[in-house]
Amino acid sequence: MFFKDRVDAGIKLAELFAARGDYFRGWDSVMGIARGGVTVGAEVARVLNLPFGALCVDDLGFSEGDEFPGTLAVATTSFCNVYSETSGLYGPATTVDVANIGTPRFVDFLSELREKELRYNDGRDPFLLKVRKVIVCDDGLVSGRSLQAIVDTLRQKGAEQVAVGIPVVPGWFGNSEHDFELVTWRVLKMKNPKTGVFYFSFEDSADADVVKAVRESALSS
Repeated sequence: MFFKDRVDAGIKLAELFAARGDYFRGWDSVMGIARGGVTVGAEVARVLNLPFGALCVDDLGFSEGDEFPGTLAVATTSFCNVYSETSGLYGPATTVDVANIGTPRFVDFLSELREKELRYNDGRDPFLLKVRKVIVCDDGLVSGRSLQAIVDTLRQKGAEQVAVGIPVVPGWFGNSEHDFELVTWRVLKMKNPKTGVFYFSFEDSADADVVKAVRESALSS
């Protein structure tokens, strides 16, 4: 399965969700993981006629002198998963409230992440949307750490049911057990393929395109 671009991938993924319309009817919202996942998620939100928002996640390595030396934090604007050097690709991790991390470098990092998330959502807090039953979308997956940080954050925010929509996923992920429902076009046999190889066009998503996708989705829902 190859996609023309992220819009095409979103349209095809939306078809899978629409085919299960009775199940997903009445869900609260769709969230796209910025930046590329926002383009994908906007198409799913449009087809299901659900409110849409963008969520930001990023990683920051800790060094000597930080609270968690020699580790990696994958953070949203609310929580972060802290991985040790021996955690491997997909955990285990320790979930920490970002308010409890006082390292100046992390405070600056978090401030930039919050500013970006508000900007992508046209100045609105995406968690003003209901997330009891929420769909999360991304354009691909490598380690799964960013996605897990988003899902953990949504659980902390009260999500009871989470469905994850990704156009294609590697076999180790697609065949694993998760605390969410996975909706995908294809589970690959390749272990860790580069996401972009399944897109004819996979340029970086511009900030303006992310804002536009969220704004247009909000107007149509």
